[in-house]
Amino acid sequence: MSREDERETTLQSQALKRLMDEVEREKGEKKLLLIIGVLVAALVASVGLAMFMKAPKEQDVARQRCEMDQSVAMVWKETEAMKSANPGMDPQEVRKRIEAMRPEFKEKARAICAAK
Repeated sequence: MSREDERETTLQSQALKRLMDEVEREKGEKKLLLIIGVLVAALVASVGLAMFMKAPKEQDVARQRCEMDQSVAMVWKETEAMKSANPGMDPQEVRKRIEAMRPEFKEKARAICAAK
């Protein structure tokens, strides 16, 4: 083999090595892009899930507020009705009777707010 042939073979092998290195580098980049894509998809999914899970909590707050408003209105109405029906009734007695009725008011308020 002549010196020219050896040089050409060396150049070809170097070119082939560079080509193989380039192919390996591109495979690594593709893997990296795939990993980044999966991470981004997971991030988007977790944000979406968090937003989805937050919505019922806001609904729960609105429902609880409705129940509280309804219950307070019922207590107020019943207290005024007791006072007007029995003007001489002791305020402590009114309070005791209203407290005894409070679970009933809560149930009624829950039913009213569930229907909304």
